Amino acid sequence: MLDAGTGAPPKPRRLSIWGPRIGIALLAIWAILQLTQPLPTTAVTVWPAWVGCGVLLPLFLLNKAKRRLLFTLWLIPSLALTEDTIPVSRAAFPPATADKTYRIVSLNCAGGMLGAALEVKPLRPDIILFQESPSEKELQNVARIVFRGEPSAIVRGPDAVILAKGELDPVKFDRIRGNFTAARWLGPEGERLNLVSLRLAPPVMRIDLFSPDAWRSFTDSRTSRKEEVDEMAADLKSANFTPDLIGGDWNTPPDPSSQSGLTAGLTDAYRSTGRWLGATCVNPYPNIVRIDQIWGSPKVKFLNTWVVKTEFSDHRIVVSDFTLR
Repeated sequence: MLDAGTGAPPKPRRLSIWGPRIGIALLAIWAILQLTQPLPTTAVTVWPAWVGCGVLLPLFLLNKAKRRLLFTLWLIPSLALTEDTIPVSRAAFPPATADKTYRIVSLNCAGGMLGAALEVKPLRPDIILFQESPSEKELQNVARIVFRGEPSAIVRGPDAVILAKGELDPVKFDRIRGNFTAARWLGPEGERLNLVSLRLAPPVMRIDLFSPDAWRSFTDSRTSRKEEVDEMAADLKSANFTPDLIGGDWNTPPDPSSQSGLTAGLTDAYRSTGRWLGATCVNPYPNIVRIDQIWGSPKVKFLNTWVVKTEFSDHRIVVSDFTLR
């Protein structure tokens, strides 16, 4: 097709030429930020990788002549950066099995809603980690209903709670801890595990990224969360207590820089055995970030992990089946 004025072929629009190049450059920067998670960029890296990749997709589709090639250049790193890629593909195959398995669930009960706590009943768990839990009396009813009258125990903190079949021996600390609860579990058949249920400080929720104050808020929040985790780790160490299963509402996506004080040497249940999408908040929609997580020591072998949509909570339930090594 010729230009009506000059009779020459029309010049390609600059946007269709430079758009994909800009997209490739920005995608490379986004990949580096997601892989390194530098502290000053927390305001953007706190979002899942697929969010940034999705925003950049239109830039790769501007050049119609090479759209397929450019889409492939966008798709490959996008899938590689997104942590749900492997769990979604894993869902096509049956989960691993073992002769003796146990089930642990974790749920934020949305300010102590009894209805939310009872939503774990159909899952038939052996161990329950609650955050923002119901009252002591309500928890006793939950244990009776969920465990169907089997012998069980409760260890309740100001916020986080552990319920389990069998017996629980609460861990005593030098000071009252409002953000986590720890106990030694003696299962019905003599199983022994060290359990921790936690809820970290609430995250920063701001989208005014044009404001320098927003960036500072995200940075300060991540720094204070690391300090909070390190204090918890120090308390556990002083009590000579090493967690075998630690889970709850971390109020942050998986973040080694702030969580490593508690998760170093542990396995992320979802990352190792997750099936389908693992985000737990905000329930029911949009379900974007995986702030509820379960981690296990080498004593625990995870077999299958997934999340369950809830009716009463703003979080989804994390469910993980495991066996003991």
